[in-house]
Amino acid sequence: MYIDEYEFFLPVPSFGMAENALCALKTAQILKIDIGNNPFEGFKFPEMRMEIKQIRNSVIILDSYNANPISMEDAIKAVNLFHKKEKYLFMGDMLELGKYSEMYHREIAHIVKVKDFNGIFTYGEFSKLTAEEANKIGLFAKHYKDKKEMKQKLYELMKRDSVILIKGSRRMEMEKLLEE
Repeated sequence: MYIDEYEFFLPVPSFGMAENALCALKTAQILKIDIGNNPFEGFKFPEMRMEIKQIRNSVIILDSYNANPISMEDAIKAVNLFHKKEKYLFMGDMLELGKYSEMYHREIAHIVKVKDFNGIFTYGEFSKLTAEEANKIGLFAKHYKDKKEMKQKLYELMKRDSVILIKGSRRMEMEKLLEE
């Protein structure tokens, strides 16, 4: 039975963070910790974590702090919170997945297809498998070996009414697509 109701605003487009916030609120309630009226006021992710940027006609979600299958899926779901005509994923490798790396990278193509993305652009040894799988299941994908070429494609798509997710593990340095 729920006795208390909470209304709060979490200034990040992340279902995973909303779930974490609800867990924190319930834990505070169980421990009888006073959380005040707006416990998440002023909350902000660190740089490169679900950072929202408005560039040209596009919304850019920069999430290049880290990447794993769960955070990748959460970020992909967040794209649907923005009402734009087109949706794209610029993906770098999800590293440190060991023997499951191929399976998880291929799975991302299926998640993106179900979410009605217009295309995937990949960079990295493992994300190449995402592009291969996407093309196999009828979703447009292109793999890049050169980040400068990938950046040109990103700039081209920014002119459209689109939401673009840029995500990859820290070592992939996907944020460099937005430099200059």
